[in-house]
Amino acid sequence: MMNILLTNDDGFGAPGLESLIKILGVNNSIYVCAPLKNRSGASQSINMGQDLELVKKGKNSFALDGSPTDCVMTGLRSNLFSEQIDVVISGINKGANIGTDIVYSGTCGAARQAVLYGIPGIAVSLSLDDDKALWDDESAWHYDVLSSFVGKNLENLTKLCSVALPNGRMPQENCVFVNINAYSKIPYNKVEYTDISFREYLSDSVKLEKHDNVTRRVFCYGSTETKSRNYSDYDSVMRGNISVSRVYAEAIAAPAMDGISLSL
Repeated sequence: MMNILLTNDDGFGAPGLESLIKILGVNNSIYVCAPLKNRSGASQSINMGQDLELVKKGKNSFALDGSPTDCVMTGLRSNLFSEQIDVVISGINKGANIGTDIVYSGTCGAARQAVLYGIPGIAVSLSLDDDKALWDDESAWHYDVLSSFVGKNLENLTKLCSVALPNGRMPQENCVFVNINAYSKIPYNKVEYTDISFREYLSDSVKLEKHDNVTRRVFCYGSTETKSRNYSDYDSVMRGNISVSRVYAEAIAAPAMDGISLSL
């Protein structure tokens, strides 16, 4: 039995979050601190210099008017919960968080913050085709299947993480969180450890619209093209498997380049 802090970026009450509460709550103690509204694309952003509204939704259940990372910080670094949290699980996100998506993902940002705070962090996401009718059909989203996978493997998933030492001390190895992705299907073929793909957002565009002397920015999502250097999260998901990737939480410096010198 574990004390699990659940959060997401789809917002409090989202179906993926409710699925985790229902299934993981059978054998574990559940604590919830999730964004008051949808904060998709929030990455690991935090609110600084402003008060955030915290709304009690039930026993050990709160909605915070902030980002997913704000929720993790509040859940782990305040007196909101009396028990020590054993693991942070973020999701289940409605939509993929694979490849370059990880950079922008609030789901992954929450799991990343957890390991930097010394607690295992697991991000979980479910994907479907971009077809609008299918996307809006809640019966097409099989969250419970993926929630059951997380519950069955929870102990080993936490072992895949590498976290900061107590009092923020640097660990011997770089901090690592776990990123889980799967296509919404029943049943899955198998579970695979995967590399991370590269996503190009080919036709994203920004429109500037002027109304009453006020210019508004409108972002338009476009198609993506996914490539990989090795067998990747995208490859695995598209073949009907559950993809599990270990992702570095820290920024890691690239090696210096031979032949390039700098001077004062």
